[in-house]
Amino acid sequence: MLGAVLYLLVPQFAQAVNVALFVLSYCVILSMYGGGFATVPADLADMFGTKFVGGIHGRLLTAWATAGPVLVNYIRAYEVEHGVVKVEAYTTTLHIMAGLLVIGFICNLLVKRVHEKHHMSASPHSRQTESQDNDKPENTMNAHRTPTRMPHRPTSCCSACSGSMCWYRLHGA
Repeated sequence: MLGAVLYLLVPQFAQAVNVALFVLSYCVILSMYGGGFATVPADLADMFGTKFVGGIHGRLLTAWATAGPVLVNYIRAYEVEHGVVKVEAYTTTLHIMAGLLVIGFICNLLVKRVHEKHHMSASPHSRQTESQDNDKPENTMNAHRTPTRMPHRPTSCCSACSGSMCWYRLHGA
């Protein structure tokens, strides 16, 4: 909610020619974007599980990158075309963004966690290989040097690390 309040106050700080509060407000707003980019993937994984978190995050960033600049630029262009002074052209945009932040906050409160049965298991291959591995001894290695059944370690590299930060490469297994 702090972001919405700051978006509403920035035009007043500009009209009052209070440069310190104007700059401070934007510094806080920009720091919120960094915090959001840092925490969104973990929040998505907590809410929806890890199975499709990459795709969900990709769609979120695509929507964010598309709608944000498009919304801001179209509203500003509309304001300028209809006689609003360029200095004040962002006032309506900032008020709309504050309203969207409040709507987003309410939507976040309404979202519920996806049931655990839809979350990805510890091993992405556990369901399909479990019946095949029942006759194999524990800790056997397959052709890709990943254990076939080791519940305390990941059994394969995740798609996010591309193998460069894989547990097995880091620990020499």
